[in-house]
Amino acid sequence: MKQSFSILDHRVHVETDLPELQTRLEDIRVGADDARPVRKELTLRLTAVEGGYGIAQGAQMLARAPDPEEIIRTLHLIINQLVLDTYQGVLRIHAGAGTWKNQLFIATGNRGAGKTTLLLKLMLDGAEVHCDETVLLRDGQVQTF
Repeated sequence: MKQSFSILDHRVHVETDLPELQTRLEDIRVGADDARPVRKELTLRLTAVEGGYGIAQGAQMLARAPDPEEIIRTLHLIINQLVLDTYQGVLRIHAGAGTWKNQLFIATGNRGAGKTTLLLKLMLDGAEVHCDETVLLRDGQVQTF
């Protein structure tokens, strides 16, 4: 099975033939459409390894984990890191972002401060939520991630 999705200007392909991981891939699949042209392709493979599961990129083993939940969580982090590492001159902010009455807003704060709760409440009131974890700033422009 091969799962493909876009993040920013990257096209990510995740391959596996392990049924216990195939269904879990939906948990990290990005469902939003991105209009940007694809600048880079990433292909990762989930495999069975001694003692659990592995994540490989080409011939290089990037990570190992003993159970399906941990390997999928690790895969999510690796994908985010590989995509974000290609962005130079960008400020990363732990924040959420949305649009309310045609105005873009950013909600910042420490972990557990209530950003996601605020975004969910605003969404129920008609706001469009773009992200709730990472916002990128470059040259005064906001890019949600």
